[in-house]
Amino acid sequence: SAGSDVYKGQVPEELNKAQSKVPAQLRCGACGISNPSNRCPCGNAHYCSKECQVQVWKEHKGDCAFHKERKCKK
Repeated sequence: SAGSDVYKGQVPEELNKAQSKVPAQLRCGACGISNPSNRCPCGNAHYCSKECQVQVWKEHKGDCAFHKERKCKK
């Protein structure tokens, strides 16, 4: 049916344009989906899923204030 389109790995152009208008802090840091539900405790990174968080952790780890603070306390 028309209302149940499956993207099959590709984001439709209309959705891609809409997503690009959403500020970066309101998008998943890995896949770019808007309104991600998970946030890193540092407050600077947002993710839509645990999988996305794991995917970009190596890049975020160096900038993560929460991680640096936790590491210093050990």
